[in-house]
Amino acid sequence: MGRNPTEGMKDDDTQDKEVKGAKNDGGYPFGRFDHALDPKKRLTIPAVWRELLGNPEHLYVLLDPYESCLTILSEREMDARMSKLRSGSLFDKNRSAAMRYIGENSELLNVDGHGRIRISDRLLRLVGVKDKVVFIGTGVKMELWPLELKPQEAEVDRSALQASFVAIDF
Repeated sequence: MGRNPTEGMKDDDTQDKEVKGAKNDGGYPFGRFDHALDPKKRLTIPAVWRELLGNPEHLYVLLDPYESCLTILSEREMDARMSKLRSGSLFDKNRSAAMRYIGENSELLNVDGHGRIRISDRLLRLVGVKDKVVFIGTGVKMELWPLELKPQEAEVDRSALQASFVAIDF
């Protein structure tokens, strides 16, 4: 296997050099990036990830239903997920309740020219983000965690890693 393309990257300039000429297949990234909110409470999406996503102008963020983190999706991914809900009856009680709950706990974010996003104070507070965060790319979505819930581990739990590969039939 080749080396991890994100290993040892320190800043956006280094990341930009790594992906120049990379094919954009609209995929989601893998990896981990630790970041801090800037004074205006903005976060910068890592440059290598923006490139993989096609340098989007907008992203969606929503509360994860199972973990104390936020899920970040592209417009295309969110639209594909929501089209399932839209295809049913507009006045189906359960469908309406689901759409309302998702709508109330998600946001459409603008991505500025520097790759920064501003998530509402409410969503940041609901997952416990104060000033430092961890972006985790899972290959199908991006997760945003408070640093306190995802500290950098000194070692990898190999049995958990093996179980993860088996669970997804990798």
